Amino acid sequence: MRTTAWIGVGLTLAMAIGVACSHADTGGPSSGGTTSGGTTSGGSSSGASGSSGSSGASSGASGSSGSSGSSSGASGSSGSSGSSSGSSGDGGTAFDASVPDGSYAIDFTTAVIENPLSAGGRWTNNTQGTGGNVAPGNMTSMRVDLASDGVTKIAFDTHGGVDYDDSFAFVPDFPGDQYIEAVIYKEPGYNPNASGSNHELELIVGCSSAAGSRTWNEFLFNSGGGVDVVYLNGGPADFTVIGNVGGSTGTIPKDGDVVRATRIGNVLSLYLNGVKVAGYDGTDPSKVAKGSGIGIAGFIRPGATHNKYGFKRVVMGRL
Repeated sequence: MRTTAWIGVGLTLAMAIGVACSHADTGGPSSGGTTSGGTTSGGSSSGASGSSGSSGASSGASGSSGSSGSSSGASGSSGSSGSSSGSSGDGGTAFDASVPDGSYAIDFTTAVIENPLSAGGRWTNNTQGTGGNVAPGNMTSMRVDLASDGVTKIAFDTHGGVDYDDSFAFVPDFPGDQYIEAVIYKEPGYNPNASGSNHELELIVGCSSAAGSRTWNEFLFNSGGGVDVVYLNGGPADFTVIGNVGGSTGTIPKDGDVVRATRIGNVLSLYLNGVKVAGYDGTDPSKVAKGSGIGIAGFIRPGATHNKYGFKRVVMGRL
């Protein structure tokens, strides 16, 4: 397993790739380690100016503490123990030199505003296929725009709040064991799940897509603390909740929290700030997606607000 320190977050990263995600819409906090409340789907992209360095919290199976780094270069991104220069590209793609080969990082707070999230063709979304994937056309896409504070740029869903056509985006070409780690944006006090609605963010691994279909494993964490692991294969309503490994549950996500998902063999794990909160033990390997894509997703129900809950930064890759 590789470890990496990434700008803004001290992290031990396990690379994850998801295929298609869908979810059960029950909302609310999790019990016994898992709850279902809709699925989110989405992807990560790299920002035009790279990632900005700041001290971060630990996450991952073992967790590693990161230290602040300084960026050098007009659009460089800084690592935990040094500086690096970055290069910008269409849609704000840039790589952090402190991230190991075979990994991909994006800071949405410095990325280009765009709908859908594409990063110059790097991401697969509902209307654009990359890396041999075909756009499903029956889901929705993640976007990059201003958060509810009117200042911070984040990636968030465009889902209409009806059915299970979650918003998603993923980056292909990460074969083998995978990880994804992300920093959350959340408006203080925001929790539509407490009033019977639902707002989920999702990390997705093992991703692949075809016309009218998507396949991946989804790790959902809703605004009220509900978590679960889901297998999605087919159209928007084709999904199975598979989470069977409990953990520390009921923690309501807050702004700046770090979420991490891994797929190691057939074992799936979800962590919040370094603490395992849900998982799947791989009992049925057919429910573990093996696509090469890794990404992000989102899902809402009426009463939730898209840009009050989203992703600030993402790093993903192979383990």
